[in-house]
Amino acid sequence: MEERVCGNCRHYDREHYKCPFKPPEWVIIGPYSDHAKECKHFEPKESEEKVDEIKSQNPPVEKTGAEEKKALRPSPPEPRSAQPVEVEENKTTDATPSDSHALKPLLPVEEVEVARDLSLEELEEPAVRVECDAGTVLLELAKEKGFRKPILKITLFDSASQLLDFAQVPYDRIDRLMQPRLSVFRQQLKRILGKQKIAEFLGEVKSRYLPSLMQTLEKQLRARKLLAEKKRRELFEKYKPQLEEVAQDPVKAILEVVDFYHVGDDSAKRQMIPVIASRFLPSAYRLSAILAGPQSLGKNNLVKAFQKVTPRKWWLVATRFTPTALDYLFPEGAKIDRLYLYFMEYEGLRAAKYSVRITISEGELTIFYTARNEKTGELETRVRRLKGTPCIITTTTAPELDPDIESRILYIEPDPSPQQTRQIMELYERLETSLELKEKEAEIKEKAKYVRLYFMLLKPYDVIIPPELFRKLVEDIPMVVRARRDVKKLIAAVKAMAVLRQFNRQRVKDSRGREYLVAEKEDVDYVLTWLKEALKRQMLELREQHVKVLETVPQTGTITAREVAEKLGIPYRTAKAYLDALVEKGLLCCDTKSRPYKYFVKSSSDLENYTER
Repeated sequence: MEERVCGNCRHYDREHYKCPFKPPEWVIIGPYSDHAKECKHFEPKESEEKVDEIKSQNPPVEKTGAEEKKALRPSPPEPRSAQPVEVEENKTTDATPSDSHALKPLLPVEEVEVARDLSLEELEEPAVRVECDAGTVLLELAKEKGFRKPILKITLFDSASQLLDFAQVPYDRIDRLMQPRLSVFRQQLKRILGKQKIAEFLGEVKSRYLPSLMQTLEKQLRARKLLAEKKRRELFEKYKPQLEEVAQDPVKAILEVVDFYHVGDDSAKRQMIPVIASRFLPSAYRLSAILAGPQSLGKNNLVKAFQKVTPRKWWLVATRFTPTALDYLFPEGAKIDRLYLYFMEYEGLRAAKYSVRITISEGELTIFYTARNEKTGELETRVRRLKGTPCIITTTTAPELDPDIESRILYIEPDPSPQQTRQIMELYERLETSLELKEKEAEIKEKAKYVRLYFMLLKPYDVIIPPELFRKLVEDIPMVVRARRDVKKLIAAVKAMAVLRQFNRQRVKDSRGREYLVAEKEDVDYVLTWLKEALKRQMLELREQHVKVLETVPQTGTITAREVAEKLGIPYRTAKAYLDALVEKGLLCCDTKSRPYKYFVKSSSDLENYTER
């Protein structure tokens, strides 16, 4: 029996809706088809014409019992590697297999020799062939792109090597094969296993075959990592002069690229740099940021500009998280340290704010959940731990945020002024009327590559701040409760700038030989210039726009939201939202009986009293 299978994804005709390749490339699959000559599931066969000729010359002999079963047993497929590598046999499979389940590695567990200059394509994925009573089960373990954990693929063949069905599950969640959606697969598996129960077989896969496959996969992943490291070193040697130039002034190099993709907003850009660099600090000093402002401000465009200067694999971009999505995004025992988790809108983060908040504060999520035991079929309580502190980056149009999230995150406000809009219009004019920017783009892309390589050169460090610089950093900090947490953001920003300039910073060692960087005046001055005032406002639960709105309100008299919007050049709804927030803080009063509403100051000392609390 022959069936149609997609040559790209190996999905059955009925399951091709899962295939990412469009349109499909159909091939006929079967032991005597043309596809069998290349498909790794089948032993290469002769053409159908040749087979018919052989059958006519040699009539089939009737076989019974064990002889017929032995004749129908498929032979092991040939190795898939184009250039086999001589390696040692897997020492983990010395145990004698049972009669009904003979362990036949398609690829032996191997230590890949990087010195042989293998390419990534030559490192095949590990697989094991398990012979059963009525067919064969092929177990394949692969680290596929887009998945954080290895995927176990289970393919079923009958005694004539005909493909029956297959299923894919995370390697550590074999119990998902018991889900209702895989009922057809389980029926086929039950028929192949014969007298053995599915639960027993899955337990055997988990305890006997998976350790061997994981050992092989881990060695191959290490080999890939070494190959990538080798290529990276070659790149560093190739671009050494350019990287040394970036190391002299990394802030200038970063801004040169970011300025091309996002015009203006100089303050917001310089506030984002410590957030990006904080991934190299200890987890307690990782910075997270939220870019706030009205629609069409360019908040997401600013984040995308910073994505140009950092390796893509450091970013995890999401539009929305469900409450438990972060809990199960990564495999058991994984770490999410030094990842940039970018939520394109705060609303997408709101449902998972509890998990995000705990991750930022504690650096670890501990989840208790129930699951069904693969052997007994009974429910049991299990524990998952997700360790690490990522850098959370998101955007919002809301003037007020959840206090639990806001107190743990750096608040950045891009410029909504008419001057910023004018700069953007001038950029559009240059972009559409001349070739200047189009010709410069290739040069900027080349510089962005050098900055990305520079980030890959940086190493994690903790930083020591000299006492005189620390006192300068924290002077005139408001003595409010929020300062207990927010002052740590100032310290983290200084350390981030020192780590970013680590090739120009002094190093010291403690008694245990651990190495630290020493911050300099340049790092503290940067933070004092670009971040301190914003953090002081955040400690007082004020925004830059709050202060600007307060400045428009006369000391005597009233003002409306529309008048504030006209003076500041911001939308009417945004102006009204800021005015209402100031009323809630007790800084303004609102006459709700008048139309439109009129806002006024209680007394001239209200703001001063508020900032001294």
